[in-house]
Amino acid sequence: MLRLGRLLVVALVVACSMVTAAAQRIAAQAVGPMDVVTIGAGVQTGFTVDVPVYIRDTSGTPLGLDQPPGSRIQSYSLKVDYSPAAPIQSVTFSRAGITQPLTPTFESSPSAAGSISLLDVFQESTNLIPFTLDAAAPGNQVAHLVFTFAPTASIATISLTLDSTLTQLADQAGTTSETVTLGTLALVNSQFTFLASADVGITKTALGGPNYFAMQSASYNLAVTNSGPGAANAVVVTDALPAGAMLISATPSQGTCSGTTTVTCSLGTMNNGGSATIALQVTLGAAGPLSNTATVSAAPQPDPNSANNSSTASITVQAASAIPALSPFLLLILALSIAAVGIMRILR
Repeated sequence: MLRLGRLLVVALVVACSMVTAAAQRIAAQAVGPMDVVTIGAGVQTGFTVDVPVYIRDTSGTPLGLDQPPGSRIQSYSLKVDYSPAAPIQSVTFSRAGITQPLTPTFESSPSAAGSISLLDVFQESTNLIPFTLDAAAPGNQVAHLVFTFAPTASIATISLTLDSTLTQLADQAGTTSETVTLGTLALVNSQFTFLASADVGITKTALGGPNYFAMQSASYNLAVTNSGPGAANAVVVTDALPAGAMLISATPSQGTCSGTTTVTCSLGTMNNGGSATIALQVTLGAAGPLSNTATVSAAPQPDPNSANNSSTASITVQAASAIPALSPFLLLILALSIAAVGIMRILR
């Protein structure tokens, strides 16, 4: 009896496995080609982040360029939920890429807290959306989201999710739709990280003054700071040397410097409160007033204060003939002093 029970259990397990495998095969066969809506990678410029949105027209789906007229993708409803919403000051959702030059017969971009949508309908005979059939992923750009952050916003990672119910593609008449539920539309979500602002500044100072002479060397100190509140990435200092000045050396406390007529120093990342220096040495040119300006920048985080992004050091270069010369009397004293030192060394 015990053996019979074990055999029944084994048979039941095998039967269940066969049913599960059959169901998986049927489900796999039921999944056909799908068009795809993709949220791309965001690009930060200052306090804004631009996020592209793509549609990939895949052959074999109910709608597309491989279908007869009247069955093309001429309408879309795109709803994006974003979170967290607190650091975002505003957001827009508008046409871009291949739909930018087109004229829709209907367009709307409703929004609510934490979400925004874009709905467009185009007449096929006059404004056919020029998709590239089976284009490489993610397909053709049709729209973009632009997020604007407050100047006081700190670093934040924003999740972007396409609504699986309200994101749909359709023909011009709206008689045929592609949705996630129907298995004819796939959605690809995304996220981006907003980098907090970083107030980078620079101060350039001429050293060794007040007298500077033509064809002699002069030294400058370039002091770079980051007053935050965020870290500054890709900090770059640029110094275009004035005409006649020739570079001797440029030595940074971090990073590297290159160039001769225009010196470019890549300092890398500077944390909030961080600082770096560049020791610049040049050979001065002709006599006259000489101004030299250095600038600092960082990307992609915004800089809330551009007033301290450049600094100018001004000096007056005197002619080489103005270099003070020793009088005959002083030359005699110098010669006697050198001779005295030599005699003392011999006597030792």
